[in-house]
Amino acid sequence: MQTKANIENQLQAKLNQLKRNTIPQECLNFCLDFVHTRVGKVIKNFEVKPYGGAANQLSSMKNGDIDCTIICDLYNIQIVQKDKIDQLDHAIRKLDRYRPGDNLLKAFKPHINSDKANEIIVNAENIVKQHILELLGLGNIMDDNPYDNNPTIRFSVQYQDLTVFVDLTINSDYPLKNTRYIRQCIEKYQYTRDLILCIKHIIQVNELTRTDSHRNIKSYSIYMMVIHYLRNNNQTFNYFNEYLIGFLNYYDKFNWQYNKIIQCDDFKQIDNSPKTLQQLAQYGRLQILDPFELNRNVADNMTDKSTQQLFLLFKNEYKKFQKLLQLQENKSTQQKVE
Repeated sequence: MQTKANIENQLQAKLNQLKRNTIPQECLNFCLDFVHTRVGKVIKNFEVKPYGGAANQLSSMKNGDIDCTIICDLYNIQIVQKDKIDQLDHAIRKLDRYRPGDNLLKAFKPHINSDKANEIIVNAENIVKQHILELLGLGNIMDDNPYDNNPTIRFSVQYQDLTVFVDLTINSDYPLKNTRYIRQCIEKYQYTRDLILCIKHIIQVNELTRTDSHRNIKSYSIYMMVIHYLRNNNQTFNYFNEYLIGFLNYYDKFNWQYNKIIQCDDFKQIDNSPKTLQQLAQYGRLQILDPFELNRNVADNMTDKSTQQLFLLFKNEYKKFQKLLQLQENKSTQQKVE
C-alpha cells in the first residue's frame, strides 16, 4: 500500500504542475472578450464560443493555443460599418450569378439545383467567412488550414506578460460538438482530465506531438484513446496511478496492427459491411474513429512508423512503472526485515 502511495504522491505533484501550466480560465475569458469586442465592430448578432483543448483546460500555455469560432447567421449577416459593406461587396462582386446589393448566399440559393449544390453552398459560405475574417484586421487566412477547409485566421493576444495565440473561425459546429462530448466524458469518467494531461505530457516529452510533423499524433486522438480506455475499463481503482498504469497496460496489450479500430462512441455501431471495413483499413493503419462520424479516422495523418513509435512508448512507460513498483516493494520488504 505504501508503495502505491509513494507513486501516487509523485504523480499528484507532477499533475499539479501540469494543471498550473494549462491555459487558465481567466486567460480564456480575456481572449474571448478581446475577440468579441473586435468582431462587434464588424458584424451584429453573433456569439463567440471556445472549443478544443483550452475550452476543457487541456492545453498548456507553452505548447497550446486558444481555438474559438464566431457563431452567426451568414444568410442574414449585418455589417456594422458602411465602408465594411462596400469592401465585402467589392470582394465578392466577381462571382457568377451574384448581383450587387444582394446578400451573397441569398443570391446563390435560387440557382442551386444541381448535383453540386452542397459544394456550391460550402464554397459560397467560405467566401463570406473569409472576407468577414479579413475585415477584422487581425491576421491573414491560414494557408495550411487544420479545420477541414473552414477559413481560419491566427493572431496573438497579450495577456499579462504572456503572448497567447488564437485561431478564429466562423460557424465551426463540428469542433464545438466534439468539445462538448469531451467535457461530458470528463464529468462522467473519473480522472479523465488528469489522464489526458499526463499522457499528453509523456508523448510531448518524447517528441511525438511535434507541431512541425504531420505524422505525429494529434491531441484529439489522445483524448479519444483515453476515453476509449476508460469506457472499456472494468476494474475499480482508488488511485490515479492505477488508472495511468492501467492505460499503459491496456495499450501495451493492444495489437494495433490487428485490432486497428479504437471507437469511443456510446450510441453508434460501426458499419461492419465489407466495403466500410475495407475503407477503414485501406492503409493498414491505426483507426481512431470520431464519435460522431464513424467513417472519419482522426489518426489518418499517422504512418505505420509513427504509430509503432507511439505504442512502443506506451510499452516502455508501462515497463518503467512495473520496475518502479518492484523496486519500491523490494525496498519496503527489506525495511520490514531490518
